[in-house]
Parts: sequence; structure tokens; C-alpha cells
Amino acid sequence: MVGKYDIEFIEADAPITDPVTKFGGQPVWLERPEWPLSKELGRQMQFVCQIALDPDIFGVSPGRMAYVFITGESEDEWVDGTYDPDSGENAVIVQPGGTNDAVTVAEREGPSLYTFVDGRGWEGTVRVLRKSPTWRRPGIRGRRRKGRVERSGIRCL
Repeated sequence: MVGKYDIEFIEADAPITDPVTKFGGQPVWLERPEWPLSKELGRQMQFVCQIALDPDIFGVSPGRMAYVFITGESEDEWVDGTYDPDSGENAVIVQPGGTNDAVTVAEREGPSLYTFVDGRGWEGTVRVLRKSPTWRRPGIRGRRRKGRVERSGIRCL
């Protein structure tokens, strides 16, 4: 099973231009840019992050980078459904070789994360820290024996 990980956010003092896991700034595309458009507004979604698909964490995949987008909002404009994966108001683009149903434009840059306090852009990377070697369901106590946990009566399959 995949272990549990914590991430630590590290603010960058310059734009990150390497293909690494990062939040904010602009995407570092591995292939042709595929910036998704909001279904309702018809304009570029807000870039949230790019996640390097490390096989040790995510398993073997032809994709090496996942780019995450969501429709941004403003004080005078609100879009419903950004939480719904099928609403057309969020997207994950995987490169190389990923397929998606989102309408995209070949733009390298677009809207990104911002700070509410002073309105400036934010960009940073993360440090991934392995927390435990195995995943355990919270609230299960006791020793596992023959597919069951002793004393708790909860089945572990």
C-alpha cells in the first residue's frame, strides 16, 4: 500500500521554471500548452498547481506531470459547480500523453493563485515528507489476525 505523506509549502523568491511540484505561478509545460477554459465563462481557468507524478508515490504511469485548474471567481462574479468534477469548471491536464474532455487553448500563461491580503501573486514548491510506511484506517485498534482485528470487531479486508 502507498504510505502516508505530509507536504511542507515553501514560498519561492523567484519564478519556478523547472518541471517540479509547485503551487501558483505559471505552469511548466512538458508538451504543447493546454490551458482549460471555463464552461460557463469561456475564459481561461485559474492555475492552481502542477504535481510531478513520482512513481514511488503515484505508481507507474505514462504521465509525468498533472496540472490542476479551477474556474476563478471575483467579487462581482460567482460560478457554481467548481467542486463538481463534471461541471466543466475544473480540470486536470496530464502530460505527456494524457487525454481530457476540457476545451483548451494553447496559451503558456494565464490566471494563477493569488494572495487575498495584498493581491500579489504567490508561487512556491513543496517538500514531501513520508509520514508512515503503511496506511491504517483511523479508529481501528488491536492486532490483525486472519483478516479481522481482535477486540474491536471491525473487519479489515
